[in-house]
Amino acid sequence: MSPAARNLIVASAIASASQVVSAAELVCKLSAPARVEAGQPVPMRFTLTNRGQGAVRVLNWATPFEGWFGPYVQVMRNGSLLRYTGPMVKRGDPGPDDHVAIAAGRSRHATVDLAQPFDFTAPGRYRVTPRITLFDVSTGPPRQRDAMVPVKLDCPALEIQVLPAR
Repeated sequence: MSPAARNLIVASAIASASQVVSAAELVCKLSAPARVEAGQPVPMRFTLTNRGQGAVRVLNWATPFEGWFGPYVQVMRNGSLLRYTGPMVKRGDPGPDDHVAIAAGRSRHATVDLAQPFDFTAPGRYRVTPRITLFDVSTGPPRQRDAMVPVKLDCPALEIQVLPAR
């Protein structure tokens, strides 16, 4: 291997490593009303905070940033798992509009209605557990699928009491 080729490989490895963002730099939080009436909307707010030193680009696939295109939360009612009934999509390569930029020290928010893909019509105690893996997080430009670096988020669960309809 020529010295020039070796230098190019080393430079590429350094550039790729500099685009890796640790899960500790990204903090997520879910919030929702503690009580809702059966059959009503159940707004859930998702907040993703960048505690890192630089801006990041987060691929919005399978996150609240793009709405409901996959089950990124698990919902249980009184201990029984509810079925996700929302849309599912297959993906090609991501485009520039598929990313959310988050500056260092800043947060981005999205609100979705849990009652769209899950049945919140019965009274009871509901537990919403996030199952969010960001398909790609980088400090540089968007990457192709084979170069993506996924980051699993550790988001706390939340509880919602659904009351009988009046």
